[in-house]
Amino acid sequence: MEKQIHTIEGAHHLVSPTAKLVAYMRAKSDIPYSAQISELTESDTVTKEIFGSEMIEWWMGAMLELRYKSLSELVQREALNKGVTNILELAAGILPRGIIMTEDKNIHYIETDLPDMLAEKKLLVQELQVDMNNRHLDFHSLNVLDGPEVEKIVGTFPDGPVCIINEGLFQYLTVAEKEIAAKNMYSVLKEKGGVWITPDLANSSRIRDIVIAYPEMGAVVQKINSLTQRDFRSNSIGSSEEVENFFKRLGFEIVEYSQKDLVSELSVLKDSSKIDPQKKKMIDGLIDSSKVWVLRAI
Repeated sequence: MEKQIHTIEGAHHLVSPTAKLVAYMRAKSDIPYSAQISELTESDTVTKEIFGSEMIEWWMGAMLELRYKSLSELVQREALNKGVTNILELAAGILPRGIIMTEDKNIHYIETDLPDMLAEKKLLVQELQVDMNNRHLDFHSLNVLDGPEVEKIVGTFPDGPVCIINEGLFQYLTVAEKEIAAKNMYSVLKEKGGVWITPDLANSSRIRDIVIAYPEMGAVVQKINSLTQRDFRSNSIGSSEEVENFFKRLGFEIVEYSQKDLVSELSVLKDSSKIDPQKKKMIDGLIDSSKVWVLRAI
């Protein structure tokens, strides 16, 4: 496995506040625990500090609900339905997926993140009064660039293949960091078997097109770039074909899915008649172009 690298780029802790932004935007969805997590983490305060009074729920809430549900649907199809019950979530932040999925006692779930975020998540689980005695849910500090630590954590699972998942992580990594992290994931899947599922592989061409088409989105991207000191576009791989070739070169089989095809409806858009037609058109365009990928080691 690849060793962790340390560079000026490596201030990964700066990404953590965006987890609360995501929690705030997902609070109005029907995803379990979302409203409670938003309230307990005071995510509205963080969001207003980042974006001021300019609320962006009307499109971002839909995108984040779609991302969460499409990934979860593929976990069901490509892992659980095929007997894969070891789940490793990278940069889990304050997502509720691990809490929800481990209601099934057959699932062994490990959430990982950087130490500060992980400490907050453990406290949050206590505040949500989750009964940890009746589930297989563990938490481990991890930088995905640290190959030996990845291997160590995966070694705590029961025997069997592993499903690796992440949402909202890879877009913050540079291309060089993406390669190191991907090689670490490849090592796990080559040894254990299983699958890696992520919506995080959007290419720079798509980001460019979105920013041009939707000025509001461009402003959001710029604010997040400034907050995290990470530039989505410069960190992205050029085109869909280049994304595919990048991961094939590292030994993966990669399959792309439309997020829209995996999710029947979005709860935040149930009353879409109240949304301005131009804004609804923007949401529909973003939804139509949103993808999620399934990767296997070959």
